[in-house]
Amino acid sequence: PRYDDEGRPLPNLTLLTGGLQAGKSLAGSSHMFAMHWCSSILWIVGERYEDCRYEFKGLVEEGMWIGALEWRNVTFPQNPGPCRATFNNGCIVRTLSSSDASTLASESPDGVLMVEAGRQSWTAFETLWERVIQKSGWLLVSGTIEQLQGRWFPNLWNELQGDNVYHGKSLRLPSYANPKFYPEGVNDPKILAAKKTMSEEEFAERFLGIPRAAIGVVFPQFRRATHVSFDAEYNPL
Repeated sequence: PRYDDEGRPLPNLTLLTGGLQAGKSLAGSSHMFAMHWCSSILWIVGERYEDCRYEFKGLVEEGMWIGALEWRNVTFPQNPGPCRATFNNGCIVRTLSSSDASTLASESPDGVLMVEAGRQSWTAFETLWERVIQKSGWLLVSGTIEQLQGRWFPNLWNELQGDNVYHGKSLRLPSYANPKFYPEGVNDPKILAAKKTMSEEEFAERFLGIPRAAIGVVFPQFRRATHVSFDAEYNPL
């Protein structure tokens, strides 16, 4: 939890970029599982329902493994559609699709996992942020850096690297952090092979989770965390 200077709770925003097969789904489902103990309503939101299935499946498996969830309280249709699980403590987890904005206005969740964020719109992000504000909840935005809906995801990640109006943080999960796919870590042959066939920026974005600078900008080295300060003093000279 995060608090202001007077000790009042603030909504919590975290952005997680990841490389290919880095383990973002596992990280997201594990975080949500850890938070279900103190929650009543949680959402997993993707652009499509099928984008949420890995996270939901991981969450259910963790819950059943320790006896916090029973299969009879899980709705997991074979065809892509909304899923639902009710934990033994009463916490309800739903999957929703941001392509239908009306599904995002039904209730105020305690926490939201926004998956495959690069496929979703800025409007979807704003809507989810508004929903968690009502309960001073948390919003974890994760995904590979894709630009299907513009550059809002990498731009916001850069903004959250320093002081920001959201009081949020941005993190990254490189591909080589996943020992299942890359057992030799940063020196895994698959990682080294990919690095040889890509530009430095392409490799950083696809395998390290580091946003590249937008093409055509005047100052491509600009980084908000480095070049923007909220504590600068006015110097008339």
